[in-house]
Amino acid sequence: MLFEPFAEQEINKQVRKAKAYNHSQMRKMYELAVEYAENKQFDDVRQELRLRFPSSMMGDAGQEIFPCTIPLTERFLAESATAYNKPVLRTLKEPDGSESDFSREQTAILQRALAESTYDEIMHQNERLSVLLGTSCVWYQAKHGKLRPVIVLPHDVYPIAPDDPAFMDPADPGDYHGFVVELFYQNEDLGKTQKRTFAMITPLETVFYTGYAPDELDKVISRHPNPYSWDHVEPSVDSQLDPQSKVQPGQMLTFWHRRKPLGELIIDTDPEVVLANREINIMWAVLFDNVRFQGHAIPVKRVMNPSDPKSKQRHGVRFPVVMDINESFDMVSAATNYTEQVQLIQSFMKNLAVSKRLSPNDFNMDQTIPGSGFSKYVDMLPKLEAREERIRRLTHLEKHEAWPRIFAVLSHLGVLSNDASRLIMDVKFASVELFQNVYEQAKQVQTDVSYNLTTPAHLYAEKHGVSLEEALEQIERNVDINTQFAPQPSNQTPAQA
Repeated sequence: MLFEPFAEQEINKQVRKAKAYNHSQMRKMYELAVEYAENKQFDDVRQELRLRFPSSMMGDAGQEIFPCTIPLTERFLAESATAYNKPVLRTLKEPDGSESDFSREQTAILQRALAESTYDEIMHQNERLSVLLGTSCVWYQAKHGKLRPVIVLPHDVYPIAPDDPAFMDPADPGDYHGFVVELFYQNEDLGKTQKRTFAMITPLETVFYTGYAPDELDKVISRHPNPYSWDHVEPSVDSQLDPQSKVQPGQMLTFWHRRKPLGELIIDTDPEVVLANREINIMWAVLFDNVRFQGHAIPVKRVMNPSDPKSKQRHGVRFPVVMDINESFDMVSAATNYTEQVQLIQSFMKNLAVSKRLSPNDFNMDQTIPGSGFSKYVDMLPKLEAREERIRRLTHLEKHEAWPRIFAVLSHLGVLSNDASRLIMDVKFASVELFQNVYEQAKQVQTDVSYNLTTPAHLYAEKHGVSLEEALEQIERNVDINTQFAPQPSNQTPAQA
């Protein structure tokens, strides 16, 4: 397809199969979710207040309700997307699961290459988006001689149906001809009707073009053959690839789902945490506005002549109110129970945390002291179970989606050996360490040593970051010093001891 005559007509034919149904509504909701994830809430809350309270938001006489924002979405993502908080251990092994000198050598090269490309940091952001939106995409590229994974927002992706969709699975990315990704540049204004820039990504090539919509080709900017290939377990159902070839170019755009999709490739879901965050912002803004205008007593003058200059005088401790004998002065205060309103907001936030499989204390505002040990474990149990589900899915995606593309890019760059194609990648995520007090830590160490689950040398090496040999030497020196300066019995002299 790269150098055929009338190639632009063929590209136009494929582009017209891009599916853009219900994309505008998805884009609206997902862009709002991304803004809340980046803690950009003020403008949205102000606009929502104007829609709900138009008479109070006219902006005159100081009656406008000032927006209040709480980074609840950011907090939710910090508590939920924790798989990549600590470095992920990736090890290359032989197909039978064993390690060889060659696999260890390639593992060291792989780990250096991933560290140079800040891969774990990118995947942490990818996990945040998949938790928030249900779907996130990663486009594996190369730039400046290094691996370059690029996160693509799901509402910027338009799937292209295959030539024969009779046996395709809509939830399988491998059954599509390719995908159109919308690109944004600084000179583009979405508020104006003008040409936009897109990239059509297929296993064979990447085409950059302009158009007013993803399925309306205006001009092809450039075309680039896909140089990345690897061993496919089974041939693709798409007719553009050779069904008899095992080593073939692959689709470099991957999809990372929060859960396995049902009948759709891009999960179209409501960002319920964001919508709840908006409601809580509105509730706090209205409550603070009530405190502003009703939380303090309001002076009321009952005067005989409102035009009298004395009725317009200042009042307070510094300026006493001077009144006639028939006039009066009162202080009026509202009977609003602010404590009950705050408790209602707190209950809403705790119920939200429970519904999202978090601990109620994760959204806690009453400064309750967190527990430790077993009590902390019971409190975090729903969150830990949800984390295990995500790690199980992330492990599968790392092994079967990410590794072939990482190998394809790094082998093309000459970083990894071509023989590493036979290797498989083992992935281990760090476990969660619960807070323990001093007594709980001492009991845990005593139990592990008593049942030969570990040794003092291993504990010393882990705590001080030294090798096992250095830990053994230091423990022997500590034993000698402690024996030398150990307290002696009162009925013996040091020489007798």
